[in-house]
Amino acid sequence: MPEDNPCVACGACCVTYRVSFYWAEAEALGLPEHLVEQLNPFYACMAGTNAAKPRCQALDGEIGS
Repeated sequence: MPEDNPCVACGACCVTYRVSFYWAEAEALGLPEHLVEQLNPFYACMAGTNAAKPRCQALDGEIGS
């Protein structure tokens, strides 16, 4: 992921709750297919955030660092 991506700034969302969105937003934002998990015909989420202990697959390193 590009370093200017705001998702790599802190990671607090990615380990707290499911990061979901309308399915077409993923393509519009240029998210790679392997980082998107389809939830139903209308919604998707960041891969890894639809779990009991969410952690986005795109998140590297420690939270807040």
